[in-house]
Amino acid sequence: MTDILNIILITILVIIILFLLRKIKLIKSRHQKKLAELYKDLSKLAEQKESFFEKLSLNSELEDAMTHARKRLNEEIFDLQMEVFRNIKQD
Repeated sequence: MTDILNIILITILVIIILFLLRKIKLIKSRHQKKLAELYKDLSKLAEQKESFFEKLSLNSELEDAMTHARKRLNEEIFDLQMEVFRNIKQD
């Protein structure tokens, strides 16, 4: 009788172990899928970050060019004003 009870208990334990192993594989599979999605999202964010830095660099270069153009324009306006004053003085 004890042998039959031991065999039944061992069988139940084996079934429980197999069930738990199956659950572990399922959890592992889900985890790997989520991890793959996270890496995919991370790579997208890295690409967006690079794109934003490129745009920021272009904006910075544009701002520098505009500042330089304003400076040149102000210098030319000043030169023209000085020329006009010289012409007025000469007349």
